[in-house]
Order: sequence, then C-alpha cells, then structure tokens
Amino acid sequence: MKQFSFSTQYLGDPTDTIEFLLHPETFSDWMPFVRKVEVLKRPSPEVLITSWEIELDGALLTWREEGRFIPDRQLIRFRMLNGDFKVYQGEWRVVSQGERVKLTLCVELDWGATNLSNFVSQVLEHKVERAIRGMVLAVGRAATHLNRRKSQDVRRFGYIFHPSDIGLLAEGFGDHDLRMKRPALLERIIT
Repeated sequence: MKQFSFSTQYLGDPTDTIEFLLHPETFSDWMPFVRKVEVLKRPSPEVLITSWEIELDGALLTWREEGRFIPDRQLIRFRMLNGDFKVYQGEWRVVSQGERVKLTLCVELDWGATNLSNFVSQVLEHKVERAIRGMVLAVGRAATHLNRRKSQDVRRFGYIFHPSDIGLLAEGFGDHDLRMKRPALLERIIT
C-alpha cells in the first residue's frame, strides 16, 4: 500500500477550511482535474457519502467514498466504499497555529493490480501524488479566499440617510460649505 502526505500553511480560520472540506461538490471550481463531486447523502451533520470523478492526464478515475468529520480533533476521515482502487482512504487534518492554519492530507492507496509493471505503477503513483498535492494547495487557496471574503464583509459599512433639507445634507457629509456651493442642484437632489 502506498502512502502520501502533504501539508500547506496559510493565513486563515480553520472553520473555513472545515466548511470547504465538508462541501466537496465545489472542489471542481478550485481543482481542474476534479471533473465532478456529488454529495449522494448526508446521514448526519458529520457524515457524507460522495461520488467522485477525477481525470489524471486523460485517465478517468471514479469512486464513492464516506467522509466523517471528527469535530474535537478537527479532522475529516474518508474511505472509499467502491471504485477504481482496491483501497483509498485517509484524512484531512486542520490545525490552528495562531493566525495560520496548517492543512495536511494523508492518503493510503492500493491499486489492487499486482500484475502492473513497476513502470506503470510508478507513473500512476506520480499522477496521484501530483493530484493530492494539488488538492491540498487548492483547499488552502479556497479557504484563504473564503476567509478574505468574510473579513471584507465584516469591514463593509455604509450610511443611509434621507436629508429633508440642504443643511442636513451638508451635515451628513461633514461639509458645511456644501449648501453654499450649488444650492439649486442640491435642492433638486433632495426633493
């Protein structure tokens, strides 16, 4: 059985990363080799059953997997239920490190094809290794994007007022000379 493990770190909130990982149907937006991920069912808030299609250099791989979120450990364990591998399982680990998040994907993979030559096996493993690394980096980018968008939403604000005369309009904009500059135009704006 072949084992892979890749990590990345980024500024963000671990909650955003977990949220993204629990909605893999959006992975194809961030990962070009993921053709389709469909959530088949969510038996509980911590468990989801998904169907996957990925393309690695022209080779289409499909499987169904169960993902299980373990909140107190901030990780998601997954295992293939059926598909193109003999064994495909692993876990996403999300660790908060102050303002940074460390994301690690650990995968165990067995092709189940003992008759494959070493060359073919190495080629397939190299493709899977690139895909797993790409997934980790893409999840990090997506979580960073979600975090930025959330922080921008928090900082947005606006003032809404409807002045009934020019004096209130000038006061609202903090410009007491405003009523003297173009009173006819300002009257048309507020009426």
